[in-house]
Formats: sequence, structure tokens, C-alpha cells
Amino acid sequence: MSAATAGLVVALPEECRSLTRRRVGRGDCLRLGPTQLVCVAGAGGENAVRAAHRLVDAGAAGLISWGCAAGLAPALRAGDLCLPIETVDVRGSHRPVSEAWHWRAETALQAAVGLHSGPLLTADRIAATPAAKRSLAAEFSAIAADMESAGVAAVALERGVPFLVVRAIADPADMALPSAVLRAADADGNVRRLALLGHVLLHPSDCSDLLKLASHFRAALQTLTRAADALGPDLQLA
Repeated sequence: MSAATAGLVVALPEECRSLTRRRVGRGDCLRLGPTQLVCVAGAGGENAVRAAHRLVDAGAAGLISWGCAAGLAPALRAGDLCLPIETVDVRGSHRPVSEAWHWRAETALQAAVGLHSGPLLTADRIAATPAAKRSLAAEFSAIAADMESAGVAAVALERGVPFLVVRAIADPADMALPSAVLRAADADGNVRRLALLGHVLLHPSDCSDLLKLASHFRAALQTLTRAADALGPDLQLA
């Protein structure tokens, strides 16, 4: 009997560096090993839904929303790991993760990284400022936010497969995203490098904020890499 395959929905190619050294691009759906498939979706719920369906069609027996998140709870720092018990979307719909899978993942991870298990919000736009993050935290009682997990959860429910979220904090609650990144990002969340460079040349004072965000992103990727190692080849699906 073959082992069950976990399918990982990852928004951005850069987040895939926590899983593989292979070069991947948006839209790629590839096998990382006998028990792992990954699909690079692009940012946002619609992209996540399409990627999740592709993974199940390709043989995934469970779905993971994997990558970075924005911190909403003040206690979360860059690089902290979120293993939420449920997702909530902006319409207030709550979808729990698989209880058994969450328990196995928590058991495997708790010795390797610090964990936070509060609800994760799937927002319909980037929470770019501390004020926006405080507002979302108050309205939805969530500790972190992304733009994909609720879509993956909906597909898991529709296709009858278990679901899990593994997210590391890249921008904490007290951090405003640099305007250079917001201006240079396209609809799928990819940062257009020439646009970013042009903005920085015109606004060199933004460099320090960009360097800080890059440092936080590296911390998040390091946490995700440790999490992948601790979870093992099947990511505790079986």
C-alpha cells in the first residue's frame, strides 16, 4: 500500500525555498518526493482554490496551506510559527483544520519551534499597516492573516480530504509594509523587481524598511524549513 501524499498550496515561489532547492515558478505543480506535492498558486483566494483542486486531481490525499503570514496578535514576532485550529474569512465563515492531523503536527513540531494555534484570518487584501492589523484582530479574533488558507479549506471540504495550515510570521503586527513593496507587487503577489528598483531609486529612505522586511522574511523561511524537517516526509498526514 502506497503512503498518502500531502499537497501543499504555496502562494509565492520564494516561499517554496523552505521546501526545496529546486527552481519553481508560479503555476508549477511538482512532486517533491513520494509523499509530497506542491503547487505554487500565486496570491489570493481564487489562485489558492485552483491550486488546491490541481493537487487533489494529481493525487493529494490531504491539503496544507503553507507559507508566510502577517501577524495580527501583538505577541507574535517575525519567524513565529502558526499552526491554527481554524480559518476564518472576511464573511465570518469558520472552517476547522483536521483535528487528528493538527494533533500529530503539533506533537512533531512543539520540540522544534514555538507554536501559536489561534485562528487565522484569510483576508481579501493585504493588511499593510499596524492600524489595519489591529482592526482585523479585533473584528475576527484572529492571531495572523493570509490571503489563501480559507480557499484551500473550502476545497478540502468539497473534495473530502483533511486540511492543515502551517504559516510563519513575516511581518509582525507593529510593522507597516514598505510602500515600495506594495507599489511593485502585481495581482498575484509577485514583486516586479524593476518597479521595486525604480521606487527605491526615487525614495532611498525606504531602503531601511525593505531590509527589515527582508530580514523578517528570512526568519519566516528558516522557521518553515525547520517545520518541514520536523514534520517529516509525509508532513504527518498519515
